[in-house]
Amino acid sequence: MHDDRKWRGDNDKVKRKKRQALNALLVNIADSLDEKERESIAQVCLEDFRSDKESRSEWDAMHADWVAVYNQQDAPMNRPWPGSSDESLGLLTEACNSFQSRAYKAFFSSRLPVSAISTNPSIPGSSERAKRVTQFLQWSLFFKDQTYKEDKSAMLLRVAVHGSDFSKTYFDPVMNRIVTRPVRAEDLFVPYHIGPINIEDVHRKTELIYIQLNEGRIRASEGYFLLPPEPMMIGNVTSLIQQQNDQDNGIKPSSMESEDMAQIIEQHRDLDIDGDGIAEPYKVWVDVTSEKLLRIEVRYEVDEFGRPLNGRMPIEEYTHYRFLANPDGFYGYGLGFLLGKTNIAINKLLRQFIDATTLSIHGNMSGFISEALNISKGPVKIELGSLKTVSASTDDIQKGIKTLSFPAPPPTLMQAIAQLETRAQRIGATTDAAAGDINKVFQPTTMQTMVEQSLVMFTSVQEFLLHSWSKELNKIYRLHGIYFRGIEGFISVTPEGPQEMVVTEQDFADDMLIMPVADPRMMNQQSRLQKAQFLFDFATKNPIVGNNPEVLLAVSRRLLEEMEIDGIDSILPRSADQLPPPPPDPKVMAEQAKVEVEQQKLQLEAQSAQQDIQLQAEKMQIDQQMKQAAMIADQQLQQMRIDNERAMQELRIQNEMQIAQMKQEFDSLRMQQELSVQQAIATQKAQIEAEAKITIARMQPGSQTTSL
Repeated sequence: MHDDRKWRGDNDKVKRKKRQALNALLVNIADSLDEKERESIAQVCLEDFRSDKESRSEWDAMHADWVAVYNQQDAPMNRPWPGSSDESLGLLTEACNSFQSRAYKAFFSSRLPVSAISTNPSIPGSSERAKRVTQFLQWSLFFKDQTYKEDKSAMLLRVAVHGSDFSKTYFDPVMNRIVTRPVRAEDLFVPYHIGPINIEDVHRKTELIYIQLNEGRIRASEGYFLLPPEPMMIGNVTSLIQQQNDQDNGIKPSSMESEDMAQIIEQHRDLDIDGDGIAEPYKVWVDVTSEKLLRIEVRYEVDEFGRPLNGRMPIEEYTHYRFLANPDGFYGYGLGFLLGKTNIAINKLLRQFIDATTLSIHGNMSGFISEALNISKGPVKIELGSLKTVSASTDDIQKGIKTLSFPAPPPTLMQAIAQLETRAQRIGATTDAAAGDINKVFQPTTMQTMVEQSLVMFTSVQEFLLHSWSKELNKIYRLHGIYFRGIEGFISVTPEGPQEMVVTEQDFADDMLIMPVADPRMMNQQSRLQKAQFLFDFATKNPIVGNNPEVLLAVSRRLLEEMEIDGIDSILPRSADQLPPPPPDPKVMAEQAKVEVEQQKLQLEAQSAQQDIQLQAEKMQIDQQMKQAAMIADQQLQQMRIDNERAMQELRIQNEMQIAQMKQEFDSLRMQQELSVQQAIATQKAQIEAEAKITIARMQPGSQTTSL
């Protein structure tokens, strides 16, 4: 076998350069450790990674099933015969695609999806600086970076299926730029945790990264990695989700060892490297194949001299996008969790219906033939429209042939499918009204209400996602404040046309918030157009602003923009200053007088309505007072009843106490009398015994009494 390392690259020939880090945050601490310490840290990270991966193995299997359902490739478990039905109904597919398309329009509903807001608007020049930062972010994210919108589109689809997706925002010193890239939920591992937790509070996060082998060599040569990573083993790709997706798309690896890819882990964790007994936050890179340590980097704020800031609080690079927040866990709930099992049940019922129909048609044409008919052995097939000669009689044929009998599928199967499909459509917001496919005629307001109500949950979901996007945008702004130096020119793309602008490092001071401009409530063009039309009608018919050319120009331009009309500048001027002064018009004066009369009429009607409202309010107040008086009387009566019952109870208790006391005194007196009687009896008995002893003593011979 020929050696192709000459052309593909060779790790042994890579020479590592020593470069000065741009910032203390980018120093590779692994350079200062000996080989034994590096090996120990690598093993600790790999063991924790494998433990975290094992703890969510069932999560991976469950999400792999949802991928199969989304791809409509969930095969039946036990097929009754080869070639039986394996059709699927793409309810989950429709729900996820529908959400993704709506959410994407909500995210990027305007030409300026993000905006910078100054937290100190009183500072001179803060408004102009916010505009410059806004335009720069528009340019860098949506024009300079050609993949940012594509990544967000894929994120919205993944978060709909799986419930969770991530992005990572960091500064790459090799590429010398700020990077925001997607991270799939299947590639980010966290330790098991009881109860809900945010990603900022997770003490250990491990990202499984598949990196181009040549990119790893470049990073090693630039001094970013200690050494180049080794080629990965394709057999080590144990992600059930990836395997299911590859199987559904009909692809598989060509060999067990990849000649182009490497597999590394980037683990954000706490380590006690300085040996003071307190673990600090670090980022650790380890090559999975060779189990070698590649890099260690601090994960807390430092000053220009490398001294820790903010109490070594960890810097969070990951942003967690969740479809529905899990109240009892880390990963969010997606449509796969909400619709997966229902879709699988519908697929089973659909396959049973198709298989039962197949049996009722083709199965009834199968059976057994008696050998007494002297027909050739083996299957017998008869062509339609032809007759076959046999030696047996028709009676013998009827007696010698036994056909199987399979009934048609029961209608309850289709009823069950329809019931499950209806519930699934309500959960996934793919009802006929939401999808724009209705068979009945409704009033426009009724139809709009049906659509709005069907999308309430997804509007809330999009607000959650926009909140996460705001976190990501502020991380991008923070990194610009750390690494942006000098000035940079860019092209500002505005409705007025492209303009050349510049930003400086002073523009990225820590007093700005970056917020999405998107409104999830206006997630379709029809809603935005209706809102623009309402503003136009309101402005043209409202006498307060009807004569204001700036307002009329603004609502006119907005209406044309929402209608996506090209060449608006050729139709309307950019500012009201460019409008010609209107000539005096007698008709306008007459119209104004008419408007004033109408206003007076409206005022009289308003006063009348106000009086009616006031009378109604007074009536309501009197009714309320009467109700309060009745309530007070009821309360007083109830209180009297309670007081009477309490008094009776106290009297009963006093009687019982007196009876008990008299009984106690009687028992005490009786006991005293019995004691006195017993004492008298005892005294009398003692006297009798003493007299008896004296008498006995006198009667005995030899006593002095006898001798006398």
